[in-house]
Amino acid sequence: MAKVQLSNLIWFGEAPVPPPKTWKALKLFPTLRSFRPFGLKVKELCQNSDASEEFRNQCREFAKTVPENLRQVAEKYGVVTYPVYDIYEALGWGEALSHDGPRGHGDKFKWRFISGLCSHNGHLLVMAEFVERERGKQRSDNLQGTFNHEFMHCIDSALDKISQKPEFLACVAKDLEAIIAKVPESKRIALQYFLAAAPQGPSEIFAECGAVRLGEACFWSKDFKDCFPHSYEFVSNLVESSAETLLALVCNTRADAKESA
Repeated sequence: MAKVQLSNLIWFGEAPVPPPKTWKALKLFPTLRSFRPFGLKVKELCQNSDASEEFRNQCREFAKTVPENLRQVAEKYGVVTYPVYDIYEALGWGEALSHDGPRGHGDKFKWRFISGLCSHNGHLLVMAEFVERERGKQRSDNLQGTFNHEFMHCIDSALDKISQKPEFLACVAKDLEAIIAKVPESKRIALQYFLAAAPQGPSEIFAECGAVRLGEACFWSKDFKDCFPHSYEFVSNLVESSAETLLALVCNTRADAKESA
């Protein structure tokens, strides 16, 4: 039986307090079976991670880069960073996640290529230490950018899916109109992931704009502010909002069965 390591999880704010161990089974911690803070199966999470301590420490450092106002949002909503060896450790227990691959990637990307994942309605931020590439398994790169992107998916969920609200969709519509007018269809393939219909397109635009605003995103997103200026301005203003303003928008929901990558 895999050992339960509560320290495998990196909570924003104080970690939820698990129920006490029973005197009959002090080592097995059976009371954790029904412990479901924010709908997360903590016992399964703690048992299904072979990430190195070095990688966990990296993820702890990534969490420290989050601005204080967004940190308070994550604390109130309930977000935990889950470092894993590879993405399959997160899929192994998360029966709600599709094993066919992350949404919107088609045949281009399968789970084995993915180094980050936001699931369970934004309560779980998964970071994978290893991915597969043409030459086999290798360490994930651009980890800070991946963390920022997935964290902004968490913030989106915490703010009641603000990427699907009319005010943000209006910004997306303006940007898409300009892209369609200026960029030939043959060259839009690079933006295909973001040009998808709602909820995917707006959700990914929101997350990537947020990652750019936080200082590091995907390597191909250096021109993102120019491609999606209205969306970027909306997200940038949101990131700069006071903690009080943002906390008033935080919803109180349990995890559902959807995921973002």
